Amino acid sequence: MMKNTYWNSNGKHQQEIEKLNLLMPDFEYTDNQYMNLFITVSHVYYRVYNDGDSIFDSEDRVEKYVKPFEKEIDFVAYKDYKGKELEQLIDRVIEFIRDKDLNYTEYVVYVNHGTKQLSIVEKEEFRKLTSGTAEYLNAWVNSFVSMNYKYCGERR
Repeated sequence: MMKNTYWNSNGKHQQEIEKLNLLMPDFEYTDNQYMNLFITVSHVYYRVYNDGDSIFDSEDRVEKYVKPFEKEIDFVAYKDYKGKELEQLIDRVIEFIRDKDLNYTEYVVYVNHGTKQLSIVEKEEFRKLTSGTAEYLNAWVNSFVSMNYKYCGERR
């Protein structure tokens, strides 16, 4: 295995990627095309290294969020990025988005898994969960509700 990889926390733009990771929502995609590009390549990268998948396992996301920037990031569709080529793709994406506006509308819910409670306002002992779209947040909230989570006090 290569030494200088993001997987080993030693990628070419490691400090930048760590900051970018903090900007990503907890759930899915956003209303910002550049953030979605980063989310998608991050997802692909994780799936390749952690699960042994290939870029083709995320083909629909790649088509929607990466392919529009194929010239800017020198992306070749239908190429199975692995190893050094995958690291270089991540490098190019970071270099491309570093001067872009990565802001997006943030949708928030607070959750306490111990008490199975949800809140729309920040509370002690509750974890903030973010989404880049209301649709994705609502899907996650509905999944919590299906597991018997309840809103505490306030109504949605």
